[in-house]
Amino acid sequence: MRTILFLAIMALFSSCSNYQAQSFASNVSDVFKAQESIKNSMSVDIASSNSNKSSISCRGINRAIYLPNKENFTQYIKNALVETLINANLYNKTASNKILLDMKIIDFTTVSGKWHLKANVMINNNKPITVDGKYLFASAWDNDLACSNAAQAFDHAVTAFIHDILENTTIKSQLNN
Repeated sequence: MRTILFLAIMALFSSCSNYQAQSFASNVSDVFKAQESIKNSMSVDIASSNSNKSSISCRGINRAIYLPNKENFTQYIKNALVETLINANLYNKTASNKILLDMKIIDFTTVSGKWHLKANVMINNNKPITVDGKYLFASAWDNDLACSNAAQAFDHAVTAFIHDILENTTIKSQLNN
């Protein structure tokens, strides 16, 4: 009887787990790609209908993925792009050249193990270009492992998303006008 009670209590506590993603660190190849793709300093702005979303539920209402320093997801993505541009010596908060990310989707599924980041990217008020990034990570039957994998994959998904932005041919041509 004690074993059953102990297992029930452990199940209750484990169902309240939260998972924290890692801090972003810019990718060296993306820093070089930015230096190759962008002539002038850029400022960055971001918009999203989910701009205040600071957690995403994972496999139930008692599990969620959070970001470091209580950032919200759109702010994290903006800061990641800014960090990449800073490391490439191409960021200026007041630059007249601007990258605007209008985030449409920031979500994941642990069933197939995939982060989905989608945005309309606008350079200096040109026609928006849609960047639709999907980043795969290991799924699992175990709730804790699946949610932990999703949290640990978020910074990699953002790195891949920034790479997709910098590799987009239309965006590259607008960055150099």
